[in-house]
Amino acid sequence: MAEPATDFTLDTAQVLAEEEHGASIVGRSPWYLAWRRLRRNYIAFIALFVFVVIAVACSLAPIYAHHIAHTAPNATHTEDIVNGKQVLSAPVIGTDAQGNVVVEKAGGVLGPTWWHAHGRFVLGADGLGRDVAVRLLYGGLNSLKIGIGSALICVMVAVLLALLAGFYGGWVDWIITRSFDLIWAFPVLLLAIALGSALSINGFHHFGISISPHSLWIPTLV
Repeated sequence: MAEPATDFTLDTAQVLAEEEHGASIVGRSPWYLAWRRLRRNYIAFIALFVFVVIAVACSLAPIYAHHIAHTAPNATHTEDIVNGKQVLSAPVIGTDAQGNVVVEKAGGVLGPTWWHAHGRFVLGADGLGRDVAVRLLYGGLNSLKIGIGSALICVMVAVLLALLAGFYGGWVDWIITRSFDLIWAFPVLLLAIALGSALSINGFHHFGISISPHSLWIPTLV
């Protein structure tokens, strides 16, 4: 059974028909062809739209997130005084008629709280009373920073090494090529996990560069 013609086949047939009738040929770039195929794939186009919405929402989190949570993403609501003691593990339930903060009983069952007064917590709070919606937005922002940052670093390093290898050639090209072969000989995922675990404990303090253990630069570099 013959397979349906692809875009390339249709474009080729159209070009041949235009040449046969003496019509002018309009060049189409690979970007145009890729965009046309994407528009025809409705599932992929919808997925792209959803991805853009999520990326924009996470990127703009520092601007509007405080209007949702009124707190920082790592701030807890467990420092209220209950019976003269500081409660460290009781999530906030809401507020009473006098505006006082109400928390779950200390020593009780801890877990997500899905109801809060005045709708302060859109997606509820975790066991420490932290806003899940804001932590989700900031988590997405950190993921974007890590992904884009690591991609930019890889591009800059790859372009620099490619320029050196192409310009000098010879033993310089050989050393760079063999170095990449040596790196790819290791299991990349296991190597990344090992480096991430080591750097997340001690950080990186070499060659005049100092990175704290909990910095976003650690997963970006790994």
